[in-house]
Amino acid sequence: TTQGQPSGEVPGFRQRAASPDLHMTWADADVGLPRAEPESLGFSSERLARLDQWTRELVDGRHELPMATALVARHGHVVHYSGHGEARPGEPVQPDSVFRIYSMSKPITSLALLLLWEQGKLLLDQPVHLFLGERWKKENMRVLETHGGELQPCKSSIRVRQLLTHTAGLSYGFLGLEELNPVDGLYQQSERSVRRKNESLEEMVDRIASLPLCHQPGERWNYSYATDVVGRIVEVVSGESLDQFLQKNFFEPLDMHDTGFVLRGDQKDRLTNLQLAHPKGHRLDVTAMQHKNKEYTSEKRLFSGGGGLLSTMRDYARFCQFCLNKGELNGRRIIGRKSFEYAVSNHLPGGKDILALATPSCESMGIPGIGFGLGFAVDLGTTSMIQSGGTFYWGGMANTIMFCDPAEDLFALLYTQVINLDEIQVPLRETFTNMVYAALTESVQRDPRPVARL
Repeated sequence: TTQGQPSGEVPGFRQRAASPDLHMTWADADVGLPRAEPESLGFSSERLARLDQWTRELVDGRHELPMATALVARHGHVVHYSGHGEARPGEPVQPDSVFRIYSMSKPITSLALLLLWEQGKLLLDQPVHLFLGERWKKENMRVLETHGGELQPCKSSIRVRQLLTHTAGLSYGFLGLEELNPVDGLYQQSERSVRRKNESLEEMVDRIASLPLCHQPGERWNYSYATDVVGRIVEVVSGESLDQFLQKNFFEPLDMHDTGFVLRGDQKDRLTNLQLAHPKGHRLDVTAMQHKNKEYTSEKRLFSGGGGLLSTMRDYARFCQFCLNKGELNGRRIIGRKSFEYAVSNHLPGGKDILALATPSCESMGIPGIGFGLGFAVDLGTTSMIQSGGTFYWGGMANTIMFCDPAEDLFALLYTQVINLDEIQVPLRETFTNMVYAALTESVQRDPRPVARL
């Protein structure tokens, strides 16, 4: 949740010099997957060059993003990988730069729970109080749906599936939406009361249980801390901390060596700066504030499965390929094929899309024809967007973006580090998606030609 809005001019604001040309650096970098010539996989090199030019303009043009990095892969091979801008003032962004991926943590945590489900350790329609205790029983929960309204009894128990699909009634405490969702204001008050406490995940989940729900479980869609609660269930069921479970079951077998909750070793020197955008166009660098709060250090006790991971493009590319392979990478199967297909199908009640179920405060997140699976948004095949039906995707608060298209066997990533970008003025996701598909020329699979090395 955004903790505050910057106001006024940013001290020391300056015009950025044109981003340096890092083509050779990015061309030779480890991308976690083999490379191939674009034409051998049905892409146009000339059209992918437009994508490179667009990311450069995001940095050097009127939007002045600090950095923009992009990766496109098809049939298990990378056909485009580039980056422009600065990781920190005066330091170019690098192929191994470390990014805060925020809510792109959610698909990983959700699949962690699915792994336990495969092992027979829980069911998706079990009530969560079986794992989280008395606080989560319906008799101990209340619902507050309207501003100035009265607390209502909770009619049914929250189910595990409802946490995975954001239909449990939890919230996030978004600033400025309190009139539409009064529970957001209560979340803000609760967070302020523990800001200096250094909560553990267990303590945070217990605190959330004491707050009202913003709708009856299963009746609406409201983006929330639900995936953090999923992370706590993973801890309870597995008997391991979330960071240990993810490291052992995902990051090590998938060779995602730069992904985790805590900065390690030289990662501290590779972490990108983070900016917060003001509605009037100003930016505030909040990196120093995070350092002061000891974010991403071993002193923090909270492992946020909903938004706490750090990663690189290389690591997340491997995760995306694992997803396109339906739970397997390089011969290591972690999730069963059928289970993964189940995860990226629509699990919203009645087969509805997000827009049909969204609470008033989350209507802006709804797109006609986009449903929600177990940790991913899912294209139901009826949208006006260019992507294929069955495409699944998500993104992070600082505008990191991923999508996987099983029909075309491709995935793409776009990273920057700016919170609160105006999506009307800077429509990153839709523009990026359009440009990736515009570079696609053939649907048939061909044997990829490896990239020639100089």
